[in-house]
Amino acid sequence: MAWNVVIAGGTYYARTLDGGVTWSYPFTGPSPHVDVHDLRYHPVTHSLWIANDGGIWVSTDNANTAAGRNAGLVTRQYYAMSMDRVNRNRILGGTQDNGTNLRQSTGGTNWSFFKLSTKFPCLSKTMKSDWTSSVLTRTTSSG
Repeated sequence: MAWNVVIAGGTYYARTLDGGVTWSYPFTGPSPHVDVHDLRYHPVTHSLWIANDGGIWVSTDNANTAAGRNAGLVTRQYYAMSMDRVNRNRILGGTQDNGTNLRQSTGGTNWSFFKLSTKFPCLSKTMKSDWTSSVLTRTTSSG
C-alpha cells in the first residue's frame, strides 16, 4: 500500500496520489453512492471498503472503480410517507437520494419504484411532489 495515496469522502469523493499536492475525483466508471460515512482498507487484501447512504462498496484499485456489495441489505433512509385517504393500504415512501416507493392498494409487503427524487415529501390524496427539482405532479390513476 502506497502511503502517498489518500482517499477522502464526505458529500463527494477526492483522491490524491502524491501525498496531497494535487486532488481529483477518483472514479473513472460507475461510482459508489455519495454521502460517505466510512472508508477502510482491508488489512490483508488492501481493498478499500466504503460505507455510505447507498450501502457497502469495495474498490480493489484505489478508487478507480468500485462494486456494490449490497445483496440482502436494505439501504434506504426514508424521510417521509403518506397514506391514501381513501385506500389506507396505498402508501408512498420518500427516501433520501433513492427515489420514492409505492405500495399498491392491495397492501402486502411488495413495493415498487415510483419516482426518482431526493428528500421527497409525499402528499396524500394520490398527489406527489418533488421539491428537489421544483416539480409538482398529480395523478388520478394512483400511480
